[in-house]
Order: sequence, then C-alpha cells, then structure tokens
Amino acid sequence: MTYGFYKVWADLYRINYHEVPLTSDFEINGNDYIADNGGVVLTNPNAPTGIYKSLEAIEAIIKANQDVVVIIDEAYINFGGETALPLLKKYDNVFITRTFSKDASLAGLRVGYGMGSPKLMSVINAVKNSVNPYNVDLIAEKLAVAAVESWDYYEDTCQKIIATRDWFTKELRDLDFSVLESKTNFVLAECPQNDAANLFDYLQAKNIYVRYFPKVERIKNHLRISIGTQAEMEQVIEAIKEYQKA
Repeated sequence: MTYGFYKVWADLYRINYHEVPLTSDFEINGNDYIADNGGVVLTNPNAPTGIYKSLEAIEAIIKANQDVVVIIDEAYINFGGETALPLLKKYDNVFITRTFSKDASLAGLRVGYGMGSPKLMSVINAVKNSVNPYNVDLIAEKLAVAAVESWDYYEDTCQKIIATRDWFTKELRDLDFSVLESKTNFVLAECPQNDAANLFDYLQAKNIYVRYFPKVERIKNHLRISIGTQAEMEQVIEAIKEYQKA
C-alpha cells in the first residue's frame, strides 16, 4: 500500500512488479526486501499511511539491494522525517526523488527533482533526454526557483503544519479515532464504530473534503485528512464533534 502511480507507470511501460504488503500495523518490514529483484521503490514517509521509516531501516534495505537501483520517494520528508541524502555519499545505486507539490504547495506545476550519484544521474539524464527532454515548462521552472529562493518561508510553514498535525492527531484520538503516527501533511484515521462512510458524507455536506477509500479493504474504515491552518482544523474537529452528538 503506497503511492499508486508507480504501478500505473510500470503497467504503461510493461514492467513486471511485485507490491510488498505492509505489516499488520502498516509498517514496512525490511526483511521482505531481501530478495532477487530488478529495483526497489520506497515511499518514505509513506502515502496514504503517513508513516516514516527510520534512516537506519532504509539503509538496511539499501545494503541488501546494492546490485539494483533503490528509489526513495521523499515527497513528504520535510514534515518531520529524516532525509536519506547522506546515504548518497555511501551508495551509488540510490536515487532520491522530491516534489514541490507538498512542502512548497505547488502541486499544479507538476515539478520535482531527483538526486543520485554522478554515475546514476548520467544514465537517468540520458533516458530523460531520449523520452522527453522538455518535461518542465518555463512557468513551472521560474516558480520552482522562486520557491527555493524563499525557502525560509516554506520551512516555517512546514513547522506550522507539523504543530497543527500533532494537535489534530491528539484531538482525534480524544474522540476515539485510531490515528497512525504521521510524518506528512495529512493523517490517516480509523473511524470509531466503522463509520467512515457516514462521516465522509457528513463532512462533505459541510464542504469539508477528505479522502475515503471504500475499495481498499485494509483502510475502508479510514479517512485521510489533509492538514490546513490551525483555524481550519479546529473547524474540522468541531464538525466531527457535532456529528458524534447527532
């Protein structure tokens, strides 16, 4: 259970893949990645669970897969996780991907970047140039550069989101929700009394939009709730309290 587009792209390019299931508590089991394979993709922190795997655990997986490329998707890393960037000095088979969609709030631009050893990057650039050498438009490029130049602002915003997320998590748990420990800008919360569908509809009627996964068996009673401003999340909590009283 992870970011779904990796499967989409694998199918598009007819690449065989095996999706490694999470443990019963939604964790990655590093031993599951000790096997012959053509490459490994890890989303850390994970989506939609929000769970972060320690740098030591990630490195153990890399050590077990030094003959293939290990991709680490760090889309949400600036919301409380520890980046794997230091590992690039130790392993030339690691490729770290980032996006401006989350911490910089530039999702509509579809712009991101990747980091790896010079040897690995030369191969990746060759593939990129042969498929689509102009995959970032000028507007996206200019705005991404502006975001980097103003990164202190985004770091401050991330810290505010982290504080609100932790407050929101406690509030949900006080309302009998089971909330996974998140290091992202959202939380995945299991609803009390198997009531995710009804709560989803109730919130939507109040113009509060959350993610609901009725077709995903393991999380069909969960809601994924993105973290907004403190005031917005207080409104969400009040709406949930009203629902529980009804």
